Amino acid sequence: MSPPWTKRQNKLFEKVLARYDENTPDRWQKVARDVGDGRSAEEVKRHYEELEQDVKHIEEGDLRQYGGSGTRSGNTNGGSSDGGRRQEQRIKTRDMYLPTRQ
Repeated sequence: MSPPWTKRQNKLFEKVLARYDENTPDRWQKVARDVGDGRSAEEVKRHYEELEQDVKHIEEGDLRQYGGSGTRSGNTNGGSSDGGRRQEQRIKTRDMYLPTRQ
């Protein structure tokens, strides 16, 4: 399991995603390189996909895993065994992207 994303890494991730759109060749390798700190292309792609799923759940009104009411059952820490720290970081990162979704 990879270490949690830091605030600095998430900020870089946000900026780098704006630089390399989905049509960029070797997008995830470039994002990983620019984020740095040893993040692999696989890690940055997975991070992006997790954020996309978070946004999808929110748009569908499924807020239970974020501490709100919703229709989905499950634990409130997103299945994480680290006391919810990872989920908290994902929520903070998701909140950075949600206002810019179209």
